[in-house]
Amino acid sequence: MTHPCPYCPLRDPSLIARFCDRACRMGLVLGDSIVERLHQLGNELYRAQLYDHARDAYEAACGQSEEFQVAPVFNWALCLVRLEDCDGALEKVDQVIEHYAEAEAYYLKGYILKYLRRWDEAEQTLRQAAELGDERAESMLTDIPLQRINHRVQTAGMNDDPEIKLAMLKSLGCKVAEGPPALRAEVMLEAGEAAERLSDFDQARQLFAQAYGQIPSAKTAQRLAEFLMDRGTEAEWARIESLLRTGLRLDPDCARAHYSLGRLWRTRGQPVLALKYLMQAIRKQPTEELLFETAEAAFEAGNLPHCLMLLQRIESARRPDPYWLDRVRQLRRSVGA
Repeated sequence: MTHPCPYCPLRDPSLIARFCDRACRMGLVLGDSIVERLHQLGNELYRAQLYDHARDAYEAACGQSEEFQVAPVFNWALCLVRLEDCDGALEKVDQVIEHYAEAEAYYLKGYILKYLRRWDEAEQTLRQAAELGDERAESMLTDIPLQRINHRVQTAGMNDDPEIKLAMLKSLGCKVAEGPPALRAEVMLEAGEAAERLSDFDQARQLFAQAYGQIPSAKTAQRLAEFLMDRGTEAEWARIESLLRTGLRLDPDCARAHYSLGRLWRTRGQPVLALKYLMQAIRKQPTEELLFETAEAAFEAGNLPHCLMLLQRIESARRPDPYWLDRVRQLRRSVGA
């Protein structure tokens, strides 16, 4: 096979035929420079998840010009991240920032630093990205304080000690009292989880409610509703329904919210309504557990054909769980089938 461009780093004939012909010949038609053709080749290889070959193409693109090439170097850094060469990626991103101090470069650098658990540097860099208008940086800045605590807990071998984690989260909560609501809500959710593991249900309820009060998102509404379903009373059913409907309004595709509404209506003795929401849940997340609970609701609603159809779906799974197969047999006996 004649190589269409001798400066291309690809040597595998199958890769040349698949990528180089398309990228390089098209570049010739369009009148692109050698740098542009190699950059496009790298993009094609990157999209195919051939990151080592894409890296070589971007490197070759940079080698064809005496001027600094921002786009190939930036994408070269992306390849190095994918190849888990974070030190090499940082070096390339720093080169980009020297010539192109824009939000996306700072965001990538912050992402790499966070991956390396260089928390302070990551926060500083992500703040620069956020100031330049990158919304992803704002979200990542919210995650870092919790990730720092989780990492400290893990490295200290205290994964199963919710009391220590709760104390650390409370300390963090004091430090972020003036921080963004999303961060305060995340801290309170994590602290609520730890309190619930300690069976301190009053404190857990308070923390989940505070998280929802900070930012009434689908996540905070769902978590508070789930806690009240498990620990609350019938007098709180209306509040639980309101929370779950709020969660669905904010995230209509949330399978968990549909499932929780189905659970609520089953608890309230309304299997027909329960079936409606559970069917929505299994359309989005058809797990064996959800399929079985939906089959139970169909049985309770008197819809036996639908119940049997759902049980058949569990039985025909590629690797059905023996636990759920046993539950299916029990329900089939109740159905009489």
